[in-house]
Amino acid sequence: MKKVIGYVCQSNPFTDKKAWSGSIYKIREGIENAGFEVKWIPYKGFFFFNLILKFCYRFSFLNGLVYTRLSFWLYSLSINKKTLQGCDLFFFPGGGQLVEYVNFDKPKIIYGDSTMPLMIDYYWFGISPFIKKMIIQFDKIAHMKSDLIIKSSNWAIKSVVADYGISDDKTAVIEFGCSLNKNKIVPIIPYESGKLRILFSGVDWERKGASIAIDTVRCLNDMGIDAVLYLVGIRLQYIPIEYRNLPFVEYIGFLNKNKVSEAERYTQIYHNSHLLLVPTKAECAGIVFAEASAYGMPTLTHDTGGIESYVVNGINGYRLPLGSTPQQFAVKIKQMIIKKEFGQLGKQAIIYYEKRLNWEIWGERFKKLLEDKKLV
Repeated sequence: MKKVIGYVCQSNPFTDKKAWSGSIYKIREGIENAGFEVKWIPYKGFFFFNLILKFCYRFSFLNGLVYTRLSFWLYSLSINKKTLQGCDLFFFPGGGQLVEYVNFDKPKIIYGDSTMPLMIDYYWFGISPFIKKMIIQFDKIAHMKSDLIIKSSNWAIKSVVADYGISDDKTAVIEFGCSLNKNKIVPIIPYESGKLRILFSGVDWERKGASIAIDTVRCLNDMGIDAVLYLVGIRLQYIPIEYRNLPFVEYIGFLNKNKVSEAERYTQIYHNSHLLLVPTKAECAGIVFAEASAYGMPTLTHDTGGIESYVVNGINGYRLPLGSTPQQFAVKIKQMIIKKEFGQLGKQAIIYYEKRLNWEIWGERFKKLLEDKKLV
């Protein structure tokens, strides 16, 4: 008989392909492919409370309020205790703070891409010392009460051990996989000569470093390298005026990969590109890096956050020091061209994807981990 894993989350993991960049859906799929039965344990916030939260977010000193005891206590009230029956394990893709208020009397597994100490002053800014202390302590308790902690990068796991004092024996790393349709992934043709087509994919102009990417391509053209940038994900209204209508940028805009026509266009852009350039300034993981490796496309990015688990220097791309200038990114690309690295990096990227960055492997590693920890 299959072991039943209670999947505790707000979004429906059987139908919602958007939540957490598609990971909620894909993780559930990976767990099932590993031979387990998944039972959704839903919880939800309260409408008026959410309105109050949105109002509070306007005041920076209350930023992070959603992760306090009050919010999770309210979430816990929405859980139907009968849904907990029949589960052999409970899996939390985030939201592990619920263990403080709900009696999950079976082993508990937390999976995430960060910790509160990492997020504060990295993704989140302007949080008051009082709220900061509260959410870190609350998150620590959730991790300490869990039986197994899985994170999507070494960066996040190091924080679990260092900031929360949790033993290595309770932790493991399993990277996110590529969420694109694997049946439509065809390796790209590596760059050798001619126009260099570079892909930027991200929705946050500032954090993802879109201006750095554009200025990098500007530098390449100034160096005599014929290059164009496909700018994917950034809506026109968020692009500063000085970065609009540039001849070396093709403005694609936001593409919803859950829509067939837009997913096909996204796939075609990958097929037409030679290099992924996302000089992000803060990143917990980055599924886009797994996508690039799936296509055999080298990646160039910053060395920050959990990226080291997705982009390995000299294997599937390069991570430049945080704060590197567009000129430095352009020089690195020029070196890659001179050394003819695109073909080898592309081959190695596919191998890395097949070994670590796909959801089938995620399921296999998850199952083995539970067996090794004697949780199944």
